[in-house]
Amino acid sequence: MLFTILMFLVVLGILVLVHELGHFGAAKSLGVRVDKFSIGFWPKLFGIKRGETEYMVSLIPWGGYVKIAGQEEPEGDEPKHYELCSRGKLQRLYVYIAGPFANFALAALLFPLIYMLGISVSAYIDQPAMVGWVEESSPAAMAGIAYGDTIVEVMDSPTPTWEAALTEIGSRPGQHISMVVERDGRHRTVSLTVAEERRYGAGVIGVGMPIPPVIENVMPARPAKRAGLEAGDVVLNINAVKVSDWMQLRDAVKASDGKPLVMQVKRGERVLKLTVVPEFSDELESFAIGIGAPPSPRKMMRYSFGESIYRGVQKLFSTMGLTLEVLCRLITGEASIKSLGGPIMIARVAGQYARAGTTPLLELIAFLSVQLFILNLLPIPVLDGGHVLFLGIEAATKRPVSLKFKEAATRIGFAVLIGFMLLVSYNDILRILR
Repeated sequence: MLFTILMFLVVLGILVLVHELGHFGAAKSLGVRVDKFSIGFWPKLFGIKRGETEYMVSLIPWGGYVKIAGQEEPEGDEPKHYELCSRGKLQRLYVYIAGPFANFALAALLFPLIYMLGISVSAYIDQPAMVGWVEESSPAAMAGIAYGDTIVEVMDSPTPTWEAALTEIGSRPGQHISMVVERDGRHRTVSLTVAEERRYGAGVIGVGMPIPPVIENVMPARPAKRAGLEAGDVVLNINAVKVSDWMQLRDAVKASDGKPLVMQVKRGERVLKLTVVPEFSDELESFAIGIGAPPSPRKMMRYSFGESIYRGVQKLFSTMGLTLEVLCRLITGEASIKSLGGPIMIARVAGQYARAGTTPLLELIAFLSVQLFILNLLPIPVLDGGHVLFLGIEAATKRPVSLKFKEAATRIGFAVLIGFMLLVSYNDILRILR
């Protein structure tokens, strides 16, 4: 728990520091005074003053700010030379967008670095979305999707790979969707309602990539152990029926009704026949034999400098495109708000990625940097995009936006932002309770 909190603070601290450094550096480059530079929001925990700027760390870690002199133009007074309001519109725009673009630059640096260091991916993620298993009583099973089918389209969007299919499905929890699947060279359309994955709230339909029928571990004093099964055994068939996937093995055990199963397994160079009698598990609420599944096969990919730059830029813009697409779907109601996560989910993911290694953690920081770049440019008062919006109104009307209007709009924007944060935090809490 402590490690998770620490990683959350590290990830968030890096993102906020880079963002605020963007604003800070832009203002200082124009000779504009910066009064405060804070990581976190009120109240202040500690700080130090250097020159004209107070650098501090505040209690609430969800963000940060720089207080720039003359950010709001005084009504009736002549602005001072060190105030932002004394600068032209383009210079003010430069300061406003410097924070988001600093996050963009961070992601642009990290994505190529990740490909150079090496990235661990599912062995199937860039392959066609051929169904390796179907969960019993799942939306996919109810729609007639079966082992060996290939998902080629979701809601009129082509899904040439598992990555594309999971992205399309994952953004639609609770929604009724149509899919095109290929079976024996023929296409057919199925309709189903996407379920919600309990841990992170993503959409799931109960299908997955192929998992080889290899026994990862054998639990002591359970039917598999008594029958002589060992970790590393590859199950070839059950009761003379060929087994090609872990879920097929699991379903055969669950459907056994406690009757003996004759398993043919490969152990090294030997092929053995073992008889195991499944027992009912109160914990699983089904028949089981006490074996564990192997992790999904993964592969480590490393690339040359040039290839890393190419793939990194490609990943940067595909992540931006995906973020904008999901944002549009949320606005139009095509995607569910339940799929969004807040600070609690980010903390959990940060802890998991940090445990997985340096590269996954850098990948998370790069991904969140892209989100911050886009979200901060939304034309919502209180965000950087809100300042850009006011600047645009000023350019169109040829006069500054009144301070009273800005304050009212900022209060509304702040209320919207707080409401959004409460909503995504509520989603996080629901996932934990589940």
